[in-house]
Amino acid sequence: KYRFELTMQSEDLRQKWIKTADHEKVWPLIENTLTDKEFSKEIKVVMEERRMRTDDEPQSLMNEIMMATVYQEHPYHNPVIGWMSDLQSMTYADANDWYQRWYAPNNAIIVVAGDVVASEVFALAKKYFGALQSKSLSARKPQDEAGQRGIRRISVKAPEKPIVIELNINIKQEVVYRLAGDAAQTIDKNAEIF
Repeated sequence: KYRFELTMQSEDLRQKWIKTADHEKVWPLIENTLTDKEFSKEIKVVMEERRMRTDDEPQSLMNEIMMATVYQEHPYHNPVIGWMSDLQSMTYADANDWYQRWYAPNNAIIVVAGDVVASEVFALAKKYFGALQSKSLSARKPQDEAGQRGIRRISVKAPEKPIVIELNINIKQEVVYRLAGDAAQTIDKNAEIF
């Protein structure tokens, strides 16, 4: 799964299966085994996923355009999956460079929640990930968004039922309200709407 600032591999397990889980699934997050030939196939899968989840889904398409409008300078301007033009021009070398720069055990977090024994979880983590070497990470640059100087509006025409209307109020550079159809949230009466 992908969010704005992370790559996530999740497993939902019953407590009794935690010791037998395929922890090796997480290994690609640490060790790149993808070849150039495999990349050529996988990038096509990613392009189809983008078409299916964004380009052919009016609400997702509207949300993507809205984020690109709200955030002019911040990386949130760009969709996590990438613009189609990015995917079409991406090479194995591009993907591998990104991987080598950011995928490291010292840039990863393991989260375990539920009915578990902490000492057993720590022992498993040490067994599967303890030998991995940390590596030097690129310095992160500030990702600030300049102040908004006026109204930003978008209109997206695509077949959608029911009609979706989104209102985003930017307070201290955070999009805090989202209205979609009948599932409207109450807007803070102190918020200024222009």
